[in-house]
Formats: sequence, structure tokens, C-alpha cells
Amino acid sequence: FKKPVTAGDQLVMTVRLESVTFTSGDGATPVPSYLATPDRDGPHPVVLILRGVAGPDDGYTEIARRLAEWGYVALVHGWKVRGADPTDEPVYSDLQGAMSFLGSVAQADLKRLAVFGFCRGGVHALMAARAHAEIRVVVVFHGFAFRPAGAQPGAEPYDLAGGVNVPMLVLHGTEDERAPMADM
Repeated sequence: FKKPVTAGDQLVMTVRLESVTFTSGDGATPVPSYLATPDRDGPHPVVLILRGVAGPDDGYTEIARRLAEWGYVALVHGWKVRGADPTDEPVYSDLQGAMSFLGSVAQADLKRLAVFGFCRGGVHALMAARAHAEIRVVVVFHGFAFRPAGAQPGAEPYDLAGGVNVPMLVLHGTEDERAPMADM
């Protein structure tokens, strides 16, 4: 859909939010996602949004839509196709597919690429930053510093963070019951 953005009585910008599907880097798995773009010529900086396990799609698509209003191309990566606790290998493949897909978006300027990771998506943001040199900044919202008990084995987020060579902002609430500050 296209939604006009107004400031007072003036039309500022229109954005396009659409369902898209890209193919994972494994060459086989379709990954349903959402793409938000400013309705004007680009190229525009890009934000890859890596969602958490919980939360409705419309919360993440609202973030993407707002980013597009501000002049960004935003892809909400649909990694939940892998379930709530995927192993690292398919996550890396899906991130590769997302990067390839973004490379095909004419309005996207991959020289100005950020990754936002929410909750479990914060772990994936660290994985992405280590695997894709084109990523310029990482923002993690209430991410985990450790893998929860019973989770699939893999690299610990705090170990991954040590290999991130771009600016990183980590935002975490002091009252998060699943990931208390003392453990962060």
C-alpha cells in the first residue's frame, strides 16, 4: 500500500510498503518479508530489520514504514520461517539471501547499510555484521548477551560482538525479565 505522509496540511512524502519474498542463500527456501521504500527517486540508505521471536508483524512493518518516511529503504527480514530457535547455518543463509535481495532493489544504496536487530534478531544482527562487510552500523534493541538455556547451540552473542568492526549501539531496558541487566 501507499500511505501519504503529511506535515500540517502539506503532503511531505508517500511510502510504499509491500510483502516480498526472497530466496535464502541456500537457493531453496522462500523467505516472506516486507519492504518499505520512499516513493521518490533514490538511491536511499538501507536498514535491514531483523525481528525478534515475539511481536506482531505490524509492529515491525510500522518501524519500516516510518524509516521509509524518513528516506530509508527498509527490509523486515522474515527469518521466522525457520521457527523460533533456528540453528546458525540457515540464519547465515537467510541473511545472504536478504543481502542479495537488497542488491536488486534499485532505490537501495548498499554503501549506506544499517542493521537493526530486536531480541533474537539482535544476535542475528551481530552475525550479519561479521559476515557482510557492506554493513556500516548495527543497532541492537533488547538483545541477548547469551543464548537462553535450551536454545540451539551456536556462537554466543557476546563472542560475536567482539568481532564486529563497525559502530554498534545496544539499547536495553533495565526491567527486562527474560534478559536481566545483571546478565548483560
